[in-house]
Amino acid sequence: MSTTVSFVTNLTGTGKGDEDIDPEIKDEGKKIIMQYSEALVQNISVLFQLSIDQAYQVLQEESLVLLSSLAELMAELFADHYGTFMPGLMSIL
Repeated sequence: MSTTVSFVTNLTGTGKGDEDIDPEIKDEGKKIIMQYSEALVQNISVLFQLSIDQAYQVLQEESLVLLSSLAELMAELFADHYGTFMPGLMSIL
């Protein structure tokens, strides 16, 4: 999971310290990730639920970091997935 987090955040420029990346490079990275965004969200959903069921905090944290990056990238398109993640998020609180 951590390699996927690093891959997505570095490719899209959503990681810490990525403010200096050329906007054109960020846009190209976002286009690449958007092709796989639905599959990534589905897989994150499964892993996030597993992390809750097994109280596996490390997986939970990495799932949420990746989810956050994808939600930012997908913008309005992520709204379709809101109901998938909200119950899990509420259970964490």
